[in-house]
Amino acid sequence: MPRILKYIDEISRRLSRDVLIGMPDENIFRTYMFGSTKAQKKAMVRCMETHRRAVKFLKREGISWEDCFGIEQSNFLIRPWFGEMFIDIPNDPQDIKYKKVCSFFENKDGSPKFRHYHIFILPYEVAVSNRDRCERNRDIRE
Repeated sequence: MPRILKYIDEISRRLSRDVLIGMPDENIFRTYMFGSTKAQKKAMVRCMETHRRAVKFLKREGISWEDCFGIEQSNFLIRPWFGEMFIDIPNDPQDIKYKKVCSFFENKDGSPKFRHYHIFILPYEVAVSNRDRCERNRDIRE
């Protein structure tokens, strides 16, 4: 049965807070869109391997998560899912779960452990302004 995934900015607005997202490096998107079939397959395999490792880690640590899309873009009607995930922890560097997630995805110096998959914080204010921008663009098209 098909899944309906939410955009990360939609999740942020629903929760009225900053949110953490795990997602592939933008080069994965470019490779998928413009690369050869062989390169596309390798890019997707790398994303899914990291996604599976992250899911296993999050489950083991008792951290809630859900698959999602990145930020909504009104000019993208259809695009594949690349393994993006909302990680349901507060944006608080003192929080023990936050520290665990950061240590899974990042080295001690803050650099990414995975060359092709990173974590980001989406500020609530960006999620709200993106909704307004997308709605304006929809109005223009209609």
